[in-house]
Amino acid sequence: MTNNNTLDGLFKDFKVFIDTSSLMIENQETVENLFNEITEVSARHNNKLIVSLTVIKDLEKFLTHENPGISARAKSALAILREHQACYDVHGEKNDAFADSVFLKVFQQHRLDYNLALITQDRLLGKDILHIAKQSNAGKDAKLIEVYTVDENGNLTPLSE
Repeated sequence: MTNNNTLDGLFKDFKVFIDTSSLMIENQETVENLFNEITEVSARHNNKLIVSLTVIKDLEKFLTHENPGISARAKSALAILREHQACYDVHGEKNDAFADSVFLKVFQQHRLDYNLALITQDRLLGKDILHIAKQSNAGKDAKLIEVYTVDENGNLTPLSE
């Protein structure tokens, strides 16, 4: 079960994004539980999760992966997304190539406009996003940028540099 207080705070004050890696964790029941809570919290705050089109494309690509575990997780993740369509919006362009570059671009572009949060298991991407936050904190108009991972119990855990 995730930390509902963390999710509540995020969806109250942040634009929240999720990366492919957090949708592909081995325990898909954890992803389902996370999305059950996101559905509730996002509705309460009228603030939907943002899923990049590149994340959807990644999941679709993984459907035919040679590793049956990876293809099964991708199938499960896509089913979870279909089941919880009300809690998220898909953003992106058809020609966007890689999810990581999209997140970096979006966080760089909107760091002065919105508080931004990313849920990812990719620690390198998370640290790159936190680096943008560190650069932004020099300016007085900068908003908050936070990165979270999903732990084995389904709790959101802040990633630190």
